[in-house]
Amino acid sequence: DNGYGYLLVSYREWMAMSRNWFCCRGRLMIGSDFKYFIGTNVLLCTPTVLQWWYILPSHSAMPMHDLLCVISYALFACTMLSLYRAAFTDPGYLPRGAEPIPEPRLQLKPNGAKFCETCLIWRPPRAKHCRF
Repeated sequence: DNGYGYLLVSYREWMAMSRNWFCCRGRLMIGSDFKYFIGTNVLLCTPTVLQWWYILPSHSAMPMHDLLCVISYALFACTMLSLYRAAFTDPGYLPRGAEPIPEPRLQLKPNGAKFCETCLIWRPPRAKHCRF
């Protein structure tokens, strides 16, 4: 099943049921770990800004200075764009599977995958996808 047939939950209902915050009329979702997001921003921006202020100007006589600046700005922009897209978008969901429930002794594969009896799917190793 590709998700059709399920009830659509509005962002207001989801906000009441979870610890997530929504901004821009539900277009941005902020998880309950927002303090780690702020910490990640500080840890990424501080060394980058220090590099732009102190290190890059001291190398202005180098022939490749302009190229180094462009590469530095582009890498920082890609890093921040990826961080914000990962932090502010909905991670999605896994629809229920249709596999029959295996015997209890066969519910763990040698590679660490486990069978979830609630969702009827094989859960990859170390994956948490439902509350059970």
